[in-house]
Amino acid sequence: MKWLIRTLLALLLLLCTVAAGAWIASPWLIQRAVSDVARSSNLTIDIDSPGIESTGALGFKNLTITQTNNTPYTLKIERGHIHWHTPGRSLVSAISTIFNDTLKVDLSIEASLIALHLPHQDLTYNDSSIQSNVSVRVSRSAKGQWFLSPEALTYPIQQASLRKSTLQLEQIDYPLSLTMDTNRQPPTGQLRIGSVASSGSKAPIRNFTASIALNPDILSSGKITLTDCSLDIFEWKASTPIITYDRETKKTAFTLELQQIALEELPGLNDPKKPLAKGIASGNIPVAIQDSVISIHNATIRSQPGSRFIYSSSEGDPLAEINLSRRAPETISHLNATITLQGPLASLEAIALSDVSGTILGGKISIATARYDLSQKKSHFNVSLQNIALRHVLELKGDFSGSFNAAMSGNLPVELSPEGFSITNGRLSSAGTADITHTPKHDPQQAMDPELFGTQNIAVNYNLSGMRLGIERTTSGEFTMDFAIDKLVRRKGTDAKTLLNTEGTLGIGKDQKNPAIISIDNFKAGFLGGSIGVEHILYDMKDHRADFILAIEGIRIQDLITLQGLTKVSTTGSVAGNLPISIDGPLFEVRQGAMNAEQNGTIIYSASEEELLAAHQSLKTTYAALSDFHYTELKAAINIEPDGSSLLQLQLKGYNPAFQNGRPVHLNLNVEQNLLDLLRSLTISTNVEQAISEKALQRQAQ
Repeated sequence: MKWLIRTLLALLLLLCTVAAGAWIASPWLIQRAVSDVARSSNLTIDIDSPGIESTGALGFKNLTITQTNNTPYTLKIERGHIHWHTPGRSLVSAISTIFNDTLKVDLSIEASLIALHLPHQDLTYNDSSIQSNVSVRVSRSAKGQWFLSPEALTYPIQQASLRKSTLQLEQIDYPLSLTMDTNRQPPTGQLRIGSVASSGSKAPIRNFTASIALNPDILSSGKITLTDCSLDIFEWKASTPIITYDRETKKTAFTLELQQIALEELPGLNDPKKPLAKGIASGNIPVAIQDSVISIHNATIRSQPGSRFIYSSSEGDPLAEINLSRRAPETISHLNATITLQGPLASLEAIALSDVSGTILGGKISIATARYDLSQKKSHFNVSLQNIALRHVLELKGDFSGSFNAAMSGNLPVELSPEGFSITNGRLSSAGTADITHTPKHDPQQAMDPELFGTQNIAVNYNLSGMRLGIERTTSGEFTMDFAIDKLVRRKGTDAKTLLNTEGTLGIGKDQKNPAIISIDNFKAGFLGGSIGVEHILYDMKDHRADFILAIEGIRIQDLITLQGLTKVSTTGSVAGNLPISIDGPLFEVRQGAMNAEQNGTIIYSASEEELLAAHQSLKTTYAALSDFHYTELKAAINIEPDGSSLLQLQLKGYNPAFQNGRPVHLNLNVEQNLLDLLRSLTISTNVEQAISEKALQRQAQ
């Protein structure tokens, strides 16, 4: 009798452990596992320190069950306790019933650890603090064969883990409740997965929750449905009311709802010193999954008012912002994409992206193909932009403001790597216009007399049209932009200057030790029929310092005269030269600048009748010489001091065919005044007329 009781207890314990393991691994294996247990075939069972703790209770230190054929697995239970009772029956009645009828046995299992390993699937399951209840029916056939039939199982999974190859699921919770009664609807429980890792690296997916009703036939049913699903992706809150998997078509479809996305907390934008974004975004992403292909169709991303991207100076002061919600609530709309998972889910090799398209800021964005290699963590792809509208979107900050009646188009070849992202040979262009206004703030610490500037705080407006940009960026943050502008008009008060075909290269972040330094190389622009240019500038945006040489070539002298509003002087010819310039905060200076005439020309000074009547004879002689002066040499030496004082020294050599039989005439003119605007506007002082008159008076005095 004792042998029979112990045998029965061992069978019940074995049934419970095998059934639990089989249910965890795959519900449709339950019947096969039970049959295998009943026949005691292909199983290896090791029980360490088993013993009856009390009537209806059995304890053990370790239990290991191994199956080697069909679906091999190893199930280990540590420090386990099993309690059982036969509802409504005494022990004697239960023993009698088991030989003549079916006996129902209720068991409860407690253990400190359960571990299941399926080697052929490279799957391992672990759970601690196990408390499970099992109901089984035990019967014996006329031939003496024992049959064990499970009826129900409850197993509240808490903080379990599941590893499938390199895929790791942690903090798994689910109130598992299974029944073999097909007339009873299985209860719905909430599944939670706290975190996901791949190859030891934490994935950006956390806190997945969903409601699902599990039953033994779930893997063989036509559809599997999850409801009230939610998860965190990076810092995004995402949810969907229902996910349905069709086993026949192997297709899943749902709409992912993104909620309360804090832009400043997204990867790559969460710089605490210089925020790159602010605001809240949300969206709806319709998703369809079939086999290893994920399709997104007509997704929408919305931004709350005030959401924006920010570009700041090295000191953290905002310089420009892109307002994501001003044009329309939908920042991105009609977003479509195809994502292909390359390789088994548990050991993905790469993620391929194709046919990406969408509407952003009134224009189109697309990516033809992209592939992210998970082992190297690298990806190459080309972002195509078409008519991305900047109007009402791009805002300048600080001393600058502007309006942009322009739309950008082009391509940005991007590479992602563990070191960051880079752009190689990017190209953007716009046929529209941009108006940028600079309103300098008055500096009370400025040592220079503000009267030297006169209009220093007057706003300066720049109108740009026909822009083309070439963009390069390294993973270390070095930014290079080749720019070409068809027309640039500078206006200050009533004064206007026009630069044509402006081009050059702007460099930012090339000096890692001093990120405030920007560089400008190979700058050139058409100006007054000629051109101005700078070969190289290093400008410190923090200290506002720079030294460079401004090259002048082919500038028409008459245009320089006209800029001053001089009506009495007309000229022909052009000048070229170099102006060495130093900038130090609000101050700048020119040392030994020089301009020379590029060819012979003429200077005609048209004295008025009043001037001729009032002039002495010697002054009339000077007027006569300059009435049609043919110069063969024109030289100008320019020096401007930091305090604003300047000296313009002109040397003129030539003749007047109608003056004294065309004899040679030499004129030396010194113009002393404030020429601080020479660099900014490339103009010559209106005091030229006064200098000519003074020179004539000097000759008269001689």
